[in-house]
Amino acid sequence: MILKRGVVFCIAFLLLFGFYVRNVDATLGLTPALVEINFQPSYNFSVNFGALGAAPDQKLKVYAKGDFAEYVHFDKTEMTGAGGFTAYVNLPSQADKPGKNRLYIRVEEVNDNSGGVGTRIVIGALIAIYVPYPGKYAEISLAAKDVNEGESVPVTLEASNLGKEDIFVNPVLEIYNYDNTTIDSMNLGLREIKTQTKEKFETQINTKNYKPGVYSVFASVNYGGSEIVKANSTFRIGTLSVAVVNWTSMFKKGKINKFDIEIESLWNSKINSIYASVNVSREGKMLDYFKTSPSTLEMWQKSTISGYLNAESADAGSYDANITLYYEDKTSSREVEIVVYKEKNLTIIILVFAVIVVVISAGIFFILRWKKKHGKTEGKTKKK
Repeated sequence: MILKRGVVFCIAFLLLFGFYVRNVDATLGLTPALVEINFQPSYNFSVNFGALGAAPDQKLKVYAKGDFAEYVHFDKTEMTGAGGFTAYVNLPSQADKPGKNRLYIRVEEVNDNSGGVGTRIVIGALIAIYVPYPGKYAEISLAAKDVNEGESVPVTLEASNLGKEDIFVNPVLEIYNYDNTTIDSMNLGLREIKTQTKEKFETQINTKNYKPGVYSVFASVNYGGSEIVKANSTFRIGTLSVAVVNWTSMFKKGKINKFDIEIESLWNSKINSIYASVNVSREGKMLDYFKTSPSTLEMWQKSTISGYLNAESADAGSYDANITLYYEDKTSSREVEIVVYKEKNLTIIILVFAVIVVVISAGIFFILRWKKKHGKTEGKTKKK
């Protein structure tokens, strides 16, 4: 009887595992993933989709959801295995919701498991249908790229006319430094943008007099009367420098300890073969000197380099550690403090701290309890 139950359990487990693996490993996909259309009254269009990665016996159904779903029909709504199908969209004569409408085309696995085991896989594509706003309406996007000292910053502004009327725009850029002080401004020129079209403005910010650091650029576009749309972005100007941002600070006495150093690149280019030397001393007497393994930093990247501190003969206490970084024929240093401790001392400190916390918590508990009891007593006295 026990053996029978075990066999049944194993079979059930394998079936469940099979369904799970099938769902986890599914590579079903739908292409194209995104189609963008400008709304036109009574406009008809079609999109050919391909279902990819389906198993030969995998049953699928096709349907539409979201905005304008009722205006969609397909050349097929069921299929087995990978294959293609066509979605036909017949837009109405008018649309009620302006802006970006989302029509989802979905392919769903048909689950024939009567027991309900397994999860159906659903994939989808998006047809974005842009319905113009009444009158004038515009949106903008702004992007600025990071550079190194002395390089110009490429800036791209894209203005889209999402209204029913043509507009004229004249974008203005303002550049702010780290303390939000305006340091520069520029005009990108006047252009006409027809309805349901977009214009791209590209320019370069001359950073000759800019210091390394982080800057903000703000764009404002007046597209008719008091109608203004704004956007912002940031950019960094890099300098060939690497900073020590964190390090291991506690080391056990009587052993060799790993010494981690977190570093950060302030350069908008790759830095090869960077390593550190660490000199640990106290009152002029050196405890240890070592070098870390070399590493590579991508632009603006943080990373950790490591070495080993020999504290086998060290006395407990604080020490000065001079960390010097070497890279691209340059060096940078930082003086930090580290502590060598006896493990039992650390345990005592933790225990003392825990006792203090318990005592304070108990004190607060008894005070609150006394106040609550005292308050009830006063209430009874007043009632009398």
